[in-house]
Amino acid sequence: MNYRKNLYRMYRQARPCWIVLAVLLVCTLLFRGLSFFLGPLIYYNDSPSAPIGVYLLAPDQELRYGDFVNVHQPVDLPVLHSPKGSLLLKHVAGFPGDIYTVTDSELVIRGAHYPIYPFSYLPHLAPGTYTVPDGQVLLLNPMDHSMDGRYFGPVPRGFIVNKVVLLLPVATICDTIEQTFPAITQLGADTR
Repeated sequence: MNYRKNLYRMYRQARPCWIVLAVLLVCTLLFRGLSFFLGPLIYYNDSPSAPIGVYLLAPDQELRYGDFVNVHQPVDLPVLHSPKGSLLLKHVAGFPGDIYTVTDSELVIRGAHYPIYPFSYLPHLAPGTYTVPDGQVLLLNPMDHSMDGRYFGPVPRGFIVNKVVLLLPVATICDTIEQTFPAITQLGADTR
């Protein structure tokens, strides 16, 4: 009889753990099921040409100025070990009908200036004034060193995989850790 009471008591104590495990299992199965039908829902960007962090598939896929999109790279860049079709994270900066100007040193669209660097291994647009054609978008990142539309021009909308939103920026995580554990910032400090 004592054995049964102990067994029942252990079962009652373990019940919250089983409930948590069951909820996690159901959430994982739902997430995997959605990923199967919708493709990846979460992306990680480690390139400094856009904010580093975790991105989530946006529920609204209608594009607007400034949206982040995953896009297939339209050109092959063997020097950068970046083949055509590689997935890039870029901002939407221009839609059909938008006018932009390219010089030897910058691209200007809607009052924003994007520097162009004269590296021989990068593709270059000829200087001039252009209009974003129908069915295409101009993708530019605000970072100065970004492989984007300033080098390969507008891309067909079909190259865009999806729109994503920044869910968890790495800079925020690092700031939170530094504020929570200030001793961590002291680890590399000179103690003389």
